[in-house]
Amino acid sequence: MKLHSFIQRGFAVLVTALPCAPEASADSVTISPFRDTTLFESDPNANLGNSDLVAGSVAGGAKARGLWEFDIPASIPAGSIIDSVLFEVGVIRQSNLNQPSAYALHRFLKDWTEGSGGTGAGSNGSPALAGETTWNSQFSGTTPWSVPGGQAGVEYTATASATGPSISSANITYAISSTPALVADAQAWLDAPAGNHGWFFLATNEATGGTARRFSSSEAPGAGLSPRITVQFTPVPEPAGLGSTLGGAAALLGLHRRRRR
Repeated sequence: MKLHSFIQRGFAVLVTALPCAPEASADSVTISPFRDTTLFESDPNANLGNSDLVAGSVAGGAKARGLWEFDIPASIPAGSIIDSVLFEVGVIRQSNLNQPSAYALHRFLKDWTEGSGGTGAGSNGSPALAGETTWNSQFSGTTPWSVPGGQAGVEYTATASATGPSISSANITYAISSTPALVADAQAWLDAPAGNHGWFFLATNEATGGTARRFSSSEAPGAGLSPRITVQFTPVPEPAGLGSTLGGAAALLGLHRRRRR
């Protein structure tokens, strides 16, 4: 048999013998925040990383903005495909003015720290320690934001990755359904964890006083309404037995060479 014919047949045998990868099945995991904090315009040098989280505007118009980060690679195998992301958080308190508002998740672009300011539900924070994140500073004492409270397009994406429904109540679970942008965020963080700085949580009409609401956090679960994301994903299995198949092909080629001698 000519060598090129043998090689052609060998490749045909190899392709036929390659085991098919098992069909991947979707899986689901619920992930709690790795860290969270609040930026308060009314207390621009205070840190609120050890209490519930606030978003919206108080009666006087001062804004509050929340930050959440979820450690996705710790819960989902590398190489998986993210299919959907559902965000849920408990609404545990609202402004006396009780103005309705929707809330949105914007991908955050800069690093930040949770900090230790504030203790217990309802706290407005404590004077920031060195390096803690505040309304004025990415890291207190060293690095200010480009503008106080963060700037769209610089500290966070101007376009929201997902927006939830408008609400005018508390003691409920607030859900933001999956969107392609939310899935893309989670996929990017799974594939390149160093780029994970979480989501900025903003009221869509934060210029309206009375839209502020307090939400559950990792330190303040709010009667069990803990913040969480539920991620549907599909693991990508590797073909089994590839090494043994290639080894067999190599042995076949060696046998042919010995016969030709």
